[in-house]
Amino acid sequence: HGLDRIVILDIAVQSEFGRRSNVSLVAELMGKYSNLILIDETKSGVLESAIRVGKSMSSVREIYPGTPYFLIESGKTNVLDDFSFSDILHAAEKNERLRRFFYMHFEGFSPLISDEILFRANIDDKRTVGSLTEEEKNTLEHAFLSIVNAIRGKRWSYSLYYGDKDKPIDFHVLDLNVLGPLHKKFEDLSSMLLAFYADRHQSDALETGVKDLGRIIERELQRERTKLETMRLDLDAARDREDEKLLADLILANQHLAVPGADSIEAVNFYDPEGKIIRIDLDPAETVWQNAQRHYKNVQKKKNREKLLTREIPILKRSISYLEQIKNTLLTITTTEELDEVREELESLGLVRKKHRKKSKSLPSEPVTLVSSEGVPIYIGRNNR
Repeated sequence: HGLDRIVILDIAVQSEFGRRSNVSLVAELMGKYSNLILIDETKSGVLESAIRVGKSMSSVREIYPGTPYFLIESGKTNVLDDFSFSDILHAAEKNERLRRFFYMHFEGFSPLISDEILFRANIDDKRTVGSLTEEEKNTLEHAFLSIVNAIRGKRWSYSLYYGDKDKPIDFHVLDLNVLGPLHKKFEDLSSMLLAFYADRHQSDALETGVKDLGRIIERELQRERTKLETMRLDLDAARDREDEKLLADLILANQHLAVPGADSIEAVNFYDPEGKIIRIDLDPAETVWQNAQRHYKNVQKKKNREKLLTREIPILKRSISYLEQIKNTLLTITTTEELDEVREELESLGLVRKKHRKKSKSLPSEPVTLVSSEGVPIYIGRNNR
């Protein structure tokens, strides 16, 4: 229907009684207002619609079985007809933004086409109609007509446009400079669309996989960092054992002063230059010897704990560093093969459940190759192991 995104498919049908008739399926592809509508052979009545539209949803047109069907006239200019660009530009509101001007005044034009026209004219998309100089108006008309002439001459360029990491960001039947230089051309519309959605599916699957593994790694990193902080605090506590040994020594040195069943003892601290007297708590149920031995055992426990933590903390630090390397690797992944390699590493760590894979000879990943300013090749491995 003109240059609007409306497709009408005429279909011959046969009822269960053998009666033949014609119906039409109308695909209105207009963003949030998109709908599929089945209309009768007179193309004037609605038989059914994918989305039923009542008065509460639209004051312009109702769509449900039994309502009349009609196309809403856009009131926009069809660029296939004769028109004057300068007259339309002159009649536009002076404070209307140029980006909005094109898709509000010309049938079938989108914000992306508006961006392309302004890009070709080298005019800021935030500018308004009233801010244009005469020279800029001529430049804008020239850029606009380059698009119009391509449409009129059916000079289609079936292209996919790519962003970062070769992710497809859009497709179009016109050459679009505004989307950047990374694009791939196709011979026809169907092959372009098939490639776009295949690439998009693979790209989305890759992005989802990277995010999922990233969350697993980050969760494990938080757990191990918390564990490391706890171990550091434990190590500080294990090294702080001199007071415990002092109490044991003073209890034994002053055991002759202890009264059986007493809950404390006052002893001279012979380690103190001033010889201060300190009060030491005792367990009345234990002998003086047992009280002293309890403190000595605590000292030994702390020594053993220090040895263990001194050995375990470096191991935990290496584990955290390893996980951080894997996390950084995720930022450079561009293929599903690279994602599978990272997943296998996490499987070996027990962080993700192992997948049942068909036995096959897996080739090692290729390193990233760079060349220094002196011409020396530099190979950067992708594997963290």
